[in-house]
Amino acid sequence: MPEPTAQMETKKVDAEGMLTNVRVIKKRYSGIEHGTLTLEGINAIVIHQTDSSTANSTFSSYKDSPRGIGAHFLISETGVVYQTASVEFIK
Repeated sequence: MPEPTAQMETKKVDAEGMLTNVRVIKKRYSGIEHGTLTLEGINAIVIHQTDSSTANSTFSSYKDSPRGIGAHFLISETGVVYQTASVEFIK
């Protein structure tokens, strides 16, 4: 296991399951959170691309989705990282 770096140490999770890194903007949509999960249970990251042209249009779909469809994180077209759901919940 590699030695922790200062950058690794700044990527912690608060009591609500939200990252505390200044590079991640919290924009939580609790309607897309479903079951519980622990960080130890995460063993993969899935990346997919939406058909939305902007981050705001993706956020609108999260808000308007009757089935609670969304993702934990969204990377905008300009590279801004948003956390949209707690890592303590499964989609």
